[in-house]
Amino acid sequence: MRKCSTEDLDAVVAASPIDLGEIVPFSRGGRSWRLTVPRDGSLPMGGLIPAFIEWSPGAHPSENMADLGLTLKEIGLQHPEPEKLQEILARLGVDHLARVTAGPEGLSFAFERADGSVVELA
Repeated sequence: MRKCSTEDLDAVVAASPIDLGEIVPFSRGGRSWRLTVPRDGSLPMGGLIPAFIEWSPGAHPSENMADLGLTLKEIGLQHPEPEKLQEILARLGVDHLARVTAGPEGLSFAFERADGSVVELA
């Protein structure tokens, strides 16, 4: 599941042009978070609209992960209605996070390795 972090999940859900689902609380160890979970379990627009997450205060969990020498360079989203997808992403304030193009529903990533080479996954 793809997630976008926010400090005010209630505001994101209230302002959303589409139903993001319900806000569900979770916790593990000393961390807690709230996450949007679609009622039917399917993310909108063929899975291309992310879930939104609000972390409790404290260090982000990724700070304890080893650096594997990869940097995310680009997220690509393909959809038969790219303008509609782009508009929804813009209204959610996350349109800058991905490149949207026309085509069958799809998701791709470009990673840069420590040596500067780029790996693309679709």
